[in-house]
Amino acid sequence: MNSENNNNYYEKAINFSMNKNFEHAIEYFNKAIALNPKNYKIYFNKALALAHVKRYDEAITSFEDAEKLNQKDKLIWHNKGLVFIVLKDFRSAIDCFEKGLELDPDDYKLWSDKGEVLRILKEFDKALDCFNRVISLNSNLSLGWRNLAHVYLRQNLFNKALESLNKGLEMFPQDSELLFLKSEALLNLGELSEALSCVNKAIDLGKTNYDVFVSKAEVLRKLKKPEQEIEALKKAVQNRPDITELWHNLGSAYHEIGNLTHALECFNHVTSMKPDLVESWIDKGNIYSELNMIDDALECFNKAIRIESNNFLAWYNKGNVLLKVKNFTEAINCFNESLKINPNSYRSNINIGVSLTELQRFHESINYYKKAIEIDENKHEALYNYGNALLKLGKLEEADKYYDLSLNSFPDNDEAWLNKGNIQYFLGNFKLAIKCFEKAIKINPTNIKIYNNLIASYSNLRKYNAALNLLQNLLTEFPNNKLFWFDRGIVLTKIKKYYEAIESYKHVLKIDETNFKALNNIGSVYLNLEKYEQSLNILHGALKFEKNNPEIIFNIGLALFKLNKYNEAKDNFNKALKFNPILDRAWFFKGLTLFRLKKFEEAHECFKTTKKLNSKFQYKFLKLKSGIDLSEIQEIYKEFLTPKILEYEYRAKFIPILKTFNKKFTKICIVQLDYELTEEFPYKLKNKEIKQNPEDVKYFIRFNYLEKKKLSKEYVMKKLTDKNGSLILTFPCGKECFFYNRSHSKTKSFRYDLFVPGNYDLVVYGNERVNRLVGDWHITEQKFWTRNNKNKNHRFEACSADEAFSKECPIEIPTQS
Repeated sequence: MNSENNNNYYEKAINFSMNKNFEHAIEYFNKAIALNPKNYKIYFNKALALAHVKRYDEAITSFEDAEKLNQKDKLIWHNKGLVFIVLKDFRSAIDCFEKGLELDPDDYKLWSDKGEVLRILKEFDKALDCFNRVISLNSNLSLGWRNLAHVYLRQNLFNKALESLNKGLEMFPQDSELLFLKSEALLNLGELSEALSCVNKAIDLGKTNYDVFVSKAEVLRKLKKPEQEIEALKKAVQNRPDITELWHNLGSAYHEIGNLTHALECFNHVTSMKPDLVESWIDKGNIYSELNMIDDALECFNKAIRIESNNFLAWYNKGNVLLKVKNFTEAINCFNESLKINPNSYRSNINIGVSLTELQRFHESINYYKKAIEIDENKHEALYNYGNALLKLGKLEEADKYYDLSLNSFPDNDEAWLNKGNIQYFLGNFKLAIKCFEKAIKINPTNIKIYNNLIASYSNLRKYNAALNLLQNLLTEFPNNKLFWFDRGIVLTKIKKYYEAIESYKHVLKIDETNFKALNNIGSVYLNLEKYEQSLNILHGALKFEKNNPEIIFNIGLALFKLNKYNEAKDNFNKALKFNPILDRAWFFKGLTLFRLKKFEEAHECFKTTKKLNSKFQYKFLKLKSGIDLSEIQEIYKEFLTPKILEYEYRAKFIPILKTFNKKFTKICIVQLDYELTEEFPYKLKNKEIKQNPEDVKYFIRFNYLEKKKLSKEYVMKKLTDKNGSLILTFPCGKECFFYNRSHSKTKSFRYDLFVPGNYDLVVYGNERVNRLVGDWHITEQKFWTRNNKNKNHRFEACSADEAFSKECPIEIPTQS
C-alpha cells in the first residue's frame, strides 16, 4: 500500500512539474520522500522543481541528498552545477561539471557549460579547449561554434570570431544564432552593411529576442539611420518592456533626432520603473533644459544629486543650466563640485572660466583657462576663451597670440577670426583686420557683427567705394536690416554725400521709427550742411525717445553754437556733461562757447579738462584774447601738435600763437590755402621773425600758391631766384628746395610749394590729411620731390635741388593763358 501511494505521489509530482506547477510538485515530492526516503530520483526532481521557483539553497540540499544515494548519475552533478551558476558560485559549478565529466568524458553539454563558466571567469584559453572539445564530440551541432565565437568576442578578437562563425555557417547556414553573432563581429570590425544584412537574416530565420533588435539598432545608429534605429529599439522594448535599459536607449535615440517629447516619455517610463537610476534623471534634466523648462531641469539634477552626491554629470549639467540662465555664481559652485569629483575635467574648467568672464573677473578666469590648456593643450575652446579674457583686460598682443593658437587647432571658428580682426582694428592695422573679417565671413556668412566691423575697417582705410559696394550687396539680401542702412549713412556722411546719407537714415526710421541714433545722425548731417534750424528740429525729435542721451544734447548745443546762441549752447553742453562727464567734445565746445562769451578763465579750465581726458578730438584754434596765460595753454595743447593730429584750419594771423606753442618742436610745416594770405603774410612774418630771433626759428612755414591767371612760370621762378629781394626766405635749418605738385583736374589751379630740407614734426594741409607718415614729407638738400597723383600709392619722383632751380629744369611747369 505504501509503495502504491509513493508511486502515486511521485507521478503526481512529475505531472505538476511538467505543467509548471512547481509548488504543488514540491509538495508531492515531499510526500513521496516521506514514504520512500531512499529513492534518489525523488530528491533529484524535487531539486529541479525548487530551482524553478528560485529556492536555490534548498535545491542544492536536495541535489546533495540525491548524491548520497547515487553518486554515479552525471545529471545530478550537471544540474547542481547549473544552480551554482545562478548563485554565481562559479568554482563550485566547475567542480560539479568536472565530476560529471569523470562519469562521462564525452558529454558535450557538460563541456559546453564548463566552458561557459570559464568564459565568465575570463579563463579564455581553458574555455576554448572546452568548446573545441564540444565541436570534436558533436560536429552536428552549432553549439560549439557559437560558444567558440562568444569567447573570441569577449576577448575582442573579432577576426578570429568571424573565422569561427564562418566555419560554423558553412555547416549550418540557416542557424540564426550564428548569423546574429556574425553581425556582432562585423559591427565591431566596422563592416556595417554586411552586419545589417546578417542581423536581418537572423530575424527572418526566427531570432526575435530583444538582444537581436538591440544589435540591429546599434548597427543602424552607426549607419546614421535614426528612424530605422528607433523602430528596432521599439521592437526590443515590445519584446522585453521590463528592461529599463531598453527604454533608456529608446529615449536617447529620440533625443538624438530632436524628438524631445517622445524622449521625455521614455525617460519618465524609466524613472517610474527604477526611481534610483541616476542616468535617467540626468537625461530628463537635459531634455527639460533644451525645452527651456529650467525649474524642471534643476529638479531632475537635484534628484540625481540626492541619489548619488558624487555624480560628476549631475553637478556638471546642473551648472550648465545655471550658466544658461546667467546665474553665474551658482553655476561656478556646481562646476567646482564637479571638479572635486574629476579635477581634470576640461569642460568644467572652461565653464568656470566663462562664468568668471561674464562676472568681469577676468584675472580669475585666466587661471581656469590655463588649467584647461594644461589638461588638453590642443583644445581650441580653452585657447579661444583665454584670448577673450586677455582681450577684456586690454592685452591685445597676448590675446592675438592665443587666437592664433586656437585657430591653428580649429581654423573654422568665425568668432576667433572676428575677435582677431577686432584686435587688428584697435591697433590700427585695418588691412589685417579686413583679412580676418573676410575669413570669418567665409566660415559664417550669417554673422552680422562681422559685416559691421568690416565696413568700419573699409571706412578707416578710406575705401568708401568698397564699403558702399558691400553694403549694397547686403541690403539687396537683407533690405530690412537697420544696421546696414545705418552703416551706409555713416559712410555716405564721410564722403560728404549728405542727402544720400539722410535717405539711408530715413530707411532706418521706416524699420524702427523710434531709432534715436538715426535721428541724431540726421541732425548731425544737417549740421554739416549748415542747416542749423532743421538740425535742431530733428535733434529735438530724437530727444523725445532718449531724453538723457548726451550725444543728442551735445549736437543740439553745437547747432545753437553755430547759430551764435551761446548761452543756450552752453546750457546744452553742461547738460550733456551731466550725463557723460567724460564727453571730450562737450568740454571743448563748452570752452569755445565761453571764449565767445569772453569768459576766458572758465574756457581755460574746460581746455585743461579736455587734455586730462586724453581727447583725440580734432581741434580748431580760435583767436585767443589777452588775459590767457599762454604757457599754460601751451601745456594743454602740446600733445596735439604731433603727427597724430593732422586736421587743423589755420590762418596766418594765428601763427604767433602756434610759434609760442611750438618751442619744444624742431619744425612745423603749415599749408596755407588762401592766396591772399599767402601774399600778404608769410614773407612779412618770416623776415620779421628772422631779424628778431634768427637763432630761435625752429619751425618752417610751408605756403601754397593757388595759381591765379596773373601767375606764370617766369613770375614764380623770378620770385624764387631773386636773391636780392625780401621775398627770398633764408633759414638756419638749411638750403631752400622747390617742391612742385601738379593737379590733373582742369577745374583746379596749379600749385607751387616751397620747402626747406628736413623732417617735419607736423604737416597740416587745410582740412585734408596729407601727412599719413612723417617720412612721406622727408625733404633732403639734394632732392626735388613730386607727388604723382595718377598712382594711388602716391609715388614720389626726384631730381636735384640745383636742377629744380635751373632754367633747364627737367620738370615741366605749366602756364595758364
